[in-house]
Amino acid sequence: MIERGSGSLHHRSLHLDRAGCRAGSLSRPVLRYSQNVRDIHPTALTRMMAAGHRVTKSRELIISTLATLGQPATIPTILAAQPRLSQSSLYRNLMILEEAGLVTRLTVGSDYALFELSEELTEHHHHHVVCRSCHVVADIDLPVATEELLDQTLAEATAASGFTLQDHRLDLVGLCGTCRDSAGAEGA
Repeated sequence: MIERGSGSLHHRSLHLDRAGCRAGSLSRPVLRYSQNVRDIHPTALTRMMAAGHRVTKSRELIISTLATLGQPATIPTILAAQPRLSQSSLYRNLMILEEAGLVTRLTVGSDYALFELSEELTEHHHHHVVCRSCHVVADIDLPVATEELLDQTLAEATAASGFTLQDHRLDLVGLCGTCRDSAGAEGA
């Protein structure tokens, strides 16, 4: 069985707002920072120091912006949400945050990437649905029993090759409702 972080987010400056999430919703909880982002989850500070990087104002702003967006975002989306960031600085700092394990890059297609806060930082394991046509990405949560069965099945499948499974990510690829409806209308 894969062990996941089970700690709660009771740090004084980090709140997990679940009020807007409905069962079956494709949106995930949004992290909101109520004070200085330097007071973020201890994991963030530890990881930045371990990677040999400083926590700068730009990096704080990127983490805060991704937390506010609460979903995978492209560089243009991040820039639109936070105009104080420059594109070159954003790209460079996203790479540093990714190297430190604070940001995860989702690659959709050959030249299309989205960024989100890492699961270790948010303590929220999830998967993604990806539209093959418009490249929209949405987060989905699986029931705990399904996650446990998936963990067990994947661990058994990989153990035969001597591989030790530590985690898993699923990207479910298909057509979003808009693209599905457009494809149906074109075929009619």
